[in-house]
Amino acid sequence: MDQLLVFVKRIPPGPVVAVGFVLMIFAMSRSVTATAFTPDVKGLSSADAQARVVDGGFTPIVETRVQGGVAGTVVEQDPSPGEALARGGTVTIFVTKGARQVTVPDVKGMPVDQARQVLRQARLEPGDVVYRNEPDREPDRVISTNPAAGRSVDEATRVEIAAAAP
Repeated sequence: MDQLLVFVKRIPPGPVVAVGFVLMIFAMSRSVTATAFTPDVKGLSSADAQARVVDGGFTPIVETRVQGGVAGTVVEQDPSPGEALARGGTVTIFVTKGARQVTVPDVKGMPVDQARQVLRQARLEPGDVVYRNEPDREPDRVISTNPAAGRSVDEATRVEIAAAAP
C-alpha cells in the first residue's frame, strides 16, 4: 500500500486534471441533455421544415391553421428560431391550410377606373390611389401597383395604385 502512495505522489497533478477535464467535456457533449439551437423553418414547405427539424436533432410536430398564404407552408413555429432546446425535444410547426392564390394583373398605363375594374375581376381589392406629380406621363394613368404585377397573392388582397396626377 505504501508503494502505491509513493507512485501516486510521483504523478504530476497537471496532466491528471487535463485528462479529467477532457473526459468530463466528452461525457457532457454525449449526454442526452445536450442542447442545440432550433432551426428557422418559417416559409418552408411542411416536408422541408420537418426534414430540417429532424436534421437539427429534434422531433417535429405538425399542426395546421386556417390562415392565408400558400397551402402547406410553415407560418409559425414553437419554440422560436434560435432558441436552445434539448436534443430530441419537440419543435411544433404550424402549417397553413392556405388561401386561394391569384396573380396581380399588369394594369400599368391603364386609366385608374379601368385598372380598378381589372383588379376586381382578378378577385383582388383595389386600394387607395396615390397621385404623383409626373408631368411626362398621361394624367390619371397607373404608374405602378403594390403588390407589383405578376406577384402571387391571397385572393382579396388589397392592391394600392400609384397614378399620374390629373
